[in-house]
Amino acid sequence: HFKLSAEEGDEYGQRLLAFCFAVGHGVEKNVERAFYWYLKSAEQGNADAQNAVGRIYRNGHGCEKNEDL
Repeated sequence: HFKLSAEEGDEYGQRLLAFCFAVGHGVEKNVERAFYWYLKSAEQGNADAQNAVGRIYRNGHGCEKNEDL
């Protein structure tokens, strides 16, 4: 269900799908896919996703590490 709503542009569905990829809940764990969906959600203003994107950039899990952002 999250995948469909995420693909249709729902920011909440995107964040939930990102979380599923981040922890491997119902899907194979994939930090790059998690980052992709967190970023999509964050760009729409989802504060939880924005926080997750910041953590990902800080730690470099799923993207290149960038502490300057």
